[in-house]
Amino acid sequence: MRVLIISSLSPYKSANHGKRLIDIFQNVGYEVDYLTKYRFEGMADNMYSVFDCFEPTQTTHQQPQPKFKDKVKKKFPILYKLYKLLVSKKEIRQSVINLNEDSPEVDAQLVCDKIQKAYDVVYITFWQFMLTSKSIKLIYDKLRVPIFMGTVDMYPMTGGCYYFNDCQNYQNECIKCPAARLFTSKDMPHKNFLYKKHVYRTTNCVYICNKWMKERVIKSRIISEKKISTSLVGCGNPLFLLKDNKQKLRDELNISNDKFIIFAGAANVELPRKGFKEMISAVNEFHSSICNANDVVLVLAGRNSVNISPQTSVEVINVGFLTADKLAKMYRAADVYLSPSLDDAGPSMVVQSLLSGTPVVAFNIGIAPEVILHKETGYIAQLADIHDFAQGIHFIYDLDNTQRKRMGEKCRELTIQNRNPDSFIKRFERLYEEFRQK
Repeated sequence: MRVLIISSLSPYKSANHGKRLIDIFQNVGYEVDYLTKYRFEGMADNMYSVFDCFEPTQTTHQQPQPKFKDKVKKKFPILYKLYKLLVSKKEIRQSVINLNEDSPEVDAQLVCDKIQKAYDVVYITFWQFMLTSKSIKLIYDKLRVPIFMGTVDMYPMTGGCYYFNDCQNYQNECIKCPAARLFTSKDMPHKNFLYKKHVYRTTNCVYICNKWMKERVIKSRIISEKKISTSLVGCGNPLFLLKDNKQKLRDELNISNDKFIIFAGAANVELPRKGFKEMISAVNEFHSSICNANDVVLVLAGRNSVNISPQTSVEVINVGFLTADKLAKMYRAADVYLSPSLDDAGPSMVVQSLLSGTPVVAFNIGIAPEVILHKETGYIAQLADIHDFAQGIHFIYDLDNTQRKRMGEKCRELTIQNRNPDSFIKRFERLYEEFRQK
């Protein structure tokens, strides 16, 4: 079989997600090519880019100017608090990623022109800043093969936003969009939505997502339920399956071995939808309820410019951005991983932690309820319920060493059982045969 993977990210980004896909397909004899936006280090013969250059980097070192509301907050704190009381409930934090579906950031025809071979199937992963449904339509018209649309966020089912935040307008075809002022016209989100709906209806495509996402895609009515698949879930990266002595890992990371290590992370922990404000409150509640308060350490990974130590009595270690191999070690060194996301199609870190043998406490959202067995491989808390989330941390903390070891083994066992290359290929081929007939 000949497979074309298209992604706006290099295969070595996002914990080698793209490279893992390439390896899985190649290991069963498929011919695989990978098309991305920019060139990158380590490109193989089967990898190529739309632009024949490396991704530009910002070289400016100027300090950003403070926003107007930040100036008001500093000079007139009382006035700012009053403003927040009056306006905050009406604010809808949108994550707008594309303003016009008919005009992708990378010209759709340019993407198509880079495809010089015939393929049996196209597998799309990351869309951001490269693809829209217009790109998909042109690719389909050129190749006339099934298009598998991997959905790492909500963008494929909205009028331009890649996360819902507190907006439910996707259920109404993005009419009267709260973020309309960011678009070229107030009806553009609705037009974008209808554009996608038309493309999905007129192409042989399948929307790949988890069960939590499927419920929301069905509510949007943007694509036929017959074109939605939850069977083709991703499989685990073997990098996270390595086993190390926990004490040795903690020594390497300069973390005391006699501590209860709570690990949490995100690319940007300051995003409200990542739930780190709620997580800190839950950690504080948990911490106040235990006898040995000095036993706990909170390790944070990710790009975080805010010092959260003053917000909690727990010792905080900020390790910054971690490469995939260091991230894998951090999971294995921890006793529990916290996933406080309030609005997320994943996150992938939940699966990574389980593969590493570390239980997860998460809100009932995204992929968490699909991969975590409540009180067996972690704890599922009610969405945004800080008290329940704190109870989840306490549940893991109360386990003795034998129980923690047994739970860690079960985390690995069940996740590998459901997310291994063989089962992925079987589901992929079954889905391909189903859509090849259309």
